[in-house]
Amino acid sequence: LADARLHLCGASTYRAFGGDLRAADRLNEEMAQQLRRQGKNPYVIPVGGTCPLGTWGYLSAVEELQEQLSPEDPVDHIVVAAGSGGTLAGLALALHLAGGQQQLHGVNIQHEPDVYRKLIA
Repeated sequence: LADARLHLCGASTYRAFGGDLRAADRLNEEMAQQLRRQGKNPYVIPVGGTCPLGTWGYLSAVEELQEQLSPEDPVDHIVVAAGSGGTLAGLALALHLAGGQQQLHGVNIQHEPDVYRKLIA
């Protein structure tokens, strides 16, 4: 993990913070607060990279993907996990702007379908 520090959270802690995507953001903020108390200056990336900077990352990801795709073995569908909707939205925008012809599919990994539709609306 390139010298990254992984902080594991048990299911009971996740549920104590709300047990949803906002819980993950709250857990990230709790870690950031701990680092601030140590005099550090953290940058918190929200779940799914759902922020303007994250969107730029997806634009770069699609550009790199298109460079790596082989004309001899074309990809016509892209499948991604969809929790917060950030990855799906970023990739959809990036594919559109890049003129990508791939069909994008998001697989709901966290919510009941009706809850997810409200989340991304």
